[in-house]
Amino acid sequence: MGSTLFTPVAPATRAKAEKLLKDFLAELVAACGDRTLVGDAKVYTQQEWIDRGERYGTHGAAVLSMDGSWLYEVFNCYDCGKCAAKWMTRFEGLLKQNGMWYEIGEAWFLYIYED
Repeated sequence: MGSTLFTPVAPATRAKAEKLLKDFLAELVAACGDRTLVGDAKVYTQQEWIDRGERYGTHGAAVLSMDGSWLYEVFNCYDCGKCAAKWMTRFEGLLKQNGMWYEIGEAWFLYIYED
């Protein structure tokens, strides 16, 4: 089931957002040596998100589902320790360097947009 509430994002923008999210998750795992920090986190393309029948975040270039992972606690400020702050700063810096920003949707999803 698709959504009519979306604007297609340019392929280059989608690819950049998807790569940024995947690279960030890989960097987190490599630095911490613990895959469980990422848990069930998954990167969705815009089309995959729409195909799920989602109504929100369909304008995003990519979506990060983070329910069941430490990232949920970080992005929802349940874990505001130094390590969490370091990764939030790193993530926000990567987005800014790439002309992008994010918003949290329903606490367990994160949508990436281009400036």
